[in-house]
Amino acid sequence: MFTIKKIISVFVMPLGLVVVVWLAGAALFFWKKRRGLGGSLMVIAALLLIALSLPLVGQALLRPLETDAGSYAEPQALALAGVRDVVVLAGGTNTGRRPVSDKLSQSSLKRLIEGVRLWRSLPRGRLILSGGVLSGEVSSARRMADLAQAMGVPPHAIVLEDQSKDTADEARLLVPLLSGQSFALVTSASHMPRSMALFKAQGLDPVPAPTDFRSTSDEPWYVYALPCIEGLYMSSAAFHEYLGLLWARFHGFWPPQMEPAP
Repeated sequence: MFTIKKIISVFVMPLGLVVVVWLAGAALFFWKKRRGLGGSLMVIAALLLIALSLPLVGQALLRPLETDAGSYAEPQALALAGVRDVVVLAGGTNTGRRPVSDKLSQSSLKRLIEGVRLWRSLPRGRLILSGGVLSGEVSSARRMADLAQAMGVPPHAIVLEDQSKDTADEARLLVPLLSGQSFALVTSASHMPRSMALFKAQGLDPVPAPTDFRSTSDEPWYVYALPCIEGLYMSSAAFHEYLGLLWARFHGFWPPQMEPAP
């Protein structure tokens, strides 16, 4: 199911959606009776690609998610709330022969740095790193642990969860470690609403500690109106999270406290 879900998601993400529409248009274009429709679909695909590559569009799609995530966590506030443990969710790794500092994706790196920052102010707690094997032979959690130790976190303070395939798995597998206590949950801001829903659905008590904000940059206005890879990346990240939220709601991973007020 995990593999099937990933394959299907490729075709509903921005780039995959554009390719599907363009290919459908190209196929119809060679059918004499549907040439006009085919040409229209190819133009729509091109316009869709341009629109989804605009930072203005990408930020507009991400902003509601990142607003729901809240602001950066303050260590003092976490300590007053009784938080001791810091949980960091992996966001992907890089394969190949690389130094420890380059084995994590950009999202994983930002999440880990934020997790270590918070843990340093809660030194009696644990730094719990979560993420299974998605590519290669080493888990995402292990990759994060290697860098965390290089940053000065002692091995005895690190706990690994390295069997999960996705966020729902992470929430389920971390129940034995976190049940009955508050903990800081570190992940990308756009991923936080879905993570909070999934963890609360397991009866856990996470305190959001978002990082990796992407909709808050302060660039000149014309930068937002020019198509670029970063704009497409933001749109793709937003699509991924909205689809994930729909999946969570469809499968019942949506606790009552996450429902919007009437």
